[in-house]
Amino acid sequence: MKTRIDSPQRDRWALLRFAIIGALLAVPHAAGEMATALASRSWRHPLTGEPVQFWFFTLGRWYYLHGLCQTFMKRGMCLH
Repeated sequence: MKTRIDSPQRDRWALLRFAIIGALLAVPHAAGEMATALASRSWRHPLTGEPVQFWFFTLGRWYYLHGLCQTFMKRGMCLH
């Protein structure tokens, strides 16, 4: 069964999100300042290659979801 987003596209989006929040994860004590800087930066859209910027709150949501996912994984639960 095909999903709406095929695996290569989904993987490209996942790599982009990780590339962005990886900087936040590396410096958690300055995550707010770093998120502001990352939000002002242009990124390459994973499907079209066009420049794209993400809103500060989008980056915050990705950061929060990563932490939530880590919590569930530590407890042996799977979110999929």
